[in-house]
Amino acid sequence: MKSSDRQLALISWDTRTGGTMIAFTTMAIFKSPQGLKTKMLLDTADENMSFTYMHYNSINTVIKATGEKLYLAWGNGQGSTLIPWQELKAFSIAKNKLVESKIFPNSASSIQVEFDLNSFADNQKVPVIKIKNGGKTLQVPIENEKQGFSGKYKSYVFNGKVFKAN
Repeated sequence: MKSSDRQLALISWDTRTGGTMIAFTTMAIFKSPQGLKTKMLLDTADENMSFTYMHYNSINTVIKATGEKLYLAWGNGQGSTLIPWQELKAFSIAKNKLVESKIFPNSASSIQVEFDLNSFADNQKVPVIKIKNGGKTLQVPIENEKQGFSGKYKSYVFNGKVFKAN
């Protein structure tokens, strides 16, 4: 998956080591003033883990008030066939490095949601994080107390610097 400005590409694949939990991993390829660079992305909860557990499917670009580009990568994965998850992770390219940008509430670089399909009604679909208004508005599905879908979304709006709950 490439950003629209072709400055960042994320390549995700199934390592085939996860059983019912798909162990995706991801390599980033990005442009810096010194040319193309690569970086293997790691699980941010455990930096010794070499998998991201996310398959990144899209990248949206948002411009901060300072002119800095932020890349919002949307991905999904699964803990088992009944536990799907998804994430929106923010990156920027600064000083020849790909960095996670802490632009979400609580100084987080990502927003994540996980569901338990055992708590879904028959034929109910898993809701996805919605990216609207050129990436400046996000709607994140809210889990209920049993990790099913509550039917509601939490909205976040980009203020030129960070995303704020709306």
